[in-house]
Amino acid sequence: MPLGSSAVTKGQQRRSVALLTRCGSDLGKRKTPVRSMRLPTSAASAASSHRPVEAGRLPRSWLSTGLRWAVAYDLCVHEREQMPQTPLNQDVAAALSRFFTGGSGPTHAELDEIFATHGMSPVDPKRELPGATKEVRVRTVLAEAVHIEADSADKLVDQLLVHMRVRGCFDPESDEYPAGGDTVITAAQRAFRRLGWVLDDEGHLAPEVLTGLDHHLQRRAIEAAIDRIRRAPDDAALLLGTAKELLESTSRYVLEAVDQPARQNAGFSELLYMARDRLDLLPQRVDLGSPAAATVREVYDGLWKVAKAVNELRNTEGTGHGRTALPNVSPQTARVVVQAAGLLSALLLDTLDARYGDLRSTSG
Repeated sequence: MPLGSSAVTKGQQRRSVALLTRCGSDLGKRKTPVRSMRLPTSAASAASSHRPVEAGRLPRSWLSTGLRWAVAYDLCVHEREQMPQTPLNQDVAAALSRFFTGGSGPTHAELDEIFATHGMSPVDPKRELPGATKEVRVRTVLAEAVHIEADSADKLVDQLLVHMRVRGCFDPESDEYPAGGDTVITAAQRAFRRLGWVLDDEGHLAPEVLTGLDHHLQRRAIEAAIDRIRRAPDDAALLLGTAKELLESTSRYVLEAVDQPARQNAGFSELLYMARDRLDLLPQRVDLGSPAAATVREVYDGLWKVAKAVNELRNTEGTGHGRTALPNVSPQTARVVVQAAGLLSALLLDTLDARYGDLRSTSG
């Protein structure tokens, strides 16, 4: 397929190179080493010299590792995304308080217990105004909790959501469902999302991951893998195992969509190769007549190396083989691996849609 066709746009090429370039720059600014990442000589040199790498002048040893350095970039620069800020600010405080309008939600006694457990009783307006409504109490206490230690604020929000779920605040059939209905829930979801957290329709809160695949959620097998990942953001073994499943499900979906399904017992490498082959995403398919051909081939090759790394990590550290020991990979690193798998899955699905039209409405 010619370069610049629906498989890879010039904009995608520029963004790939820019991402790798920023990785070099930010590695140079980082004060602590990136664990589990072996930097090539050129990267180590850039890091020690504390100077950015000029755009368009990336050492070939960097490009040869493809998105491996995009992974390093995520780990270096987006630690706040991988380890989100506390899920509480003034917007969240106001949004959650709306669940209590008209007296809905957990009882006053439950709020007393929650606030006391987390040391927030002194700022509870009920102390000065015994008739304070639940809405006012929740809004006031959460607004004050914005200023306390992040870990304590996290636990306060988590316990409040537990009580809200038990009471039926997220169940449309419950008497405790908020007076504003879906509007109230949607507002809370928006407030959390701006902080890097996802509140699902059942009231479970988790760090936001794989946002680039949200528009592919109608593909059911892929949706199941994404849902497992989002529900267990701190389970490194599950994240690594599910990252591989995400790539396998995506590959099978692509092959079925183009009427060339894989063998039932096809392995990981075969599935991913076939999917890339059918979409002309193999390095050798890049039109060598383009000035950027060499770079794009390196990026495609890097994507495959990332996929192989996901598979190897799943085999050594992930779920699926009856582990007898805890994984050595941290949840933060596992989330970066998941993001890398998500990049490749998004490329496959976006390319499929670009070449064959949006097939989500017919997905099974």
